[in-house]
Amino acid sequence: MVLKVESIMKDDWYAVLGIKDHGVGAGEIKKRYKGLAVMIHPDKCSSVAAEGATKLINEAWEHLSDARKREAYDRFLSSSKRSRKYDSSSSSKRRRY
Repeated sequence: MVLKVESIMKDDWYAVLGIKDHGVGAGEIKKRYKGLAVMIHPDKCSSVAAEGATKLINEAWEHLSDARKREAYDRFLSSSKRSRKYDSSSSSKRRRY
């Protein structure tokens, strides 16, 4: 489990907590955070990666538990998805000589 948490992109805070639906409520986010925090805490987990995974989980919690930070993060995600769609569609329309 620790390796799974550490292999997730650092900037995808929902994925760090194992959340697929970004519209979940604060209660579900808290439930996921607490479950992972207990499971991966360095005092309970003997993996050498436990400390790094705990830091990642705490950082995800910091971003998603604060309503303003979460709203800003969600806006960032939606704008980056739109720009990726634009980039991929514009590259396919380039002329090839």
